[in-house]
Amino acid sequence: RILATLDECKLSENTVILFTSDHGEMLGDHGLSQKNCPYESSVRIPFILRWPGKQATGEINDIPVGLTDVLPTLVDEIGLEYPDEGVSLPGDNLFDLISHKSHIKRSDYVIDYGQDSKRWISVRTPTHKYNFFSCDGGREELFNLTDDPEERTNLVHDFPDLTESFRARVHEWEMSQGLARNNREQGIFNVFPTPKEIPDE
Repeated sequence: RILATLDECKLSENTVILFTSDHGEMLGDHGLSQKNCPYESSVRIPFILRWPGKQATGEINDIPVGLTDVLPTLVDEIGLEYPDEGVSLPGDNLFDLISHKSHIKRSDYVIDYGQDSKRWISVRTPTHKYNFFSCDGGREELFNLTDDPEERTNLVHDFPDLTESFRARVHEWEMSQGLARNNREQGIFNVFPTPKEIPDE
């Protein structure tokens, strides 16, 4: 009905439509309800964009994207004013991502929630997900989403090198984008060694 009304009002070619959601719902998966956790049922959302003249109809892209990409896209594409306070936005222009511009090469998407002992950060790639929890003295999870889409088998101890690379990515992101009140110098990293402190095996 929305699309039909836009057609009737002759606004279809001058209207951007984004169909998405702020979160999913666990509905009993992993024995959990509601949201606020990094598992697919909670964080994977629909993301369908219709922008006349900007993309081909029916185009599908598997580059990881999320809600933090919406504002940078609008700022760039329709010329919104955004105050430059010396802190870069965590997302990117979606059209820079799908056009494979040389300075935008995204292989993962970072999701974070909470602070202090209730904080977690998750890194999602097309094939894997790494979760870093600060609760319970620190906890890590690594899932192969291709082989294990329900995130049942934690592979942290099976792939220590891959786990370490994800941990370094989390550390990098937290130091550049984490909320100041999370105490970036210590914050969630007081429960795990920082990448530089991990001994060689």
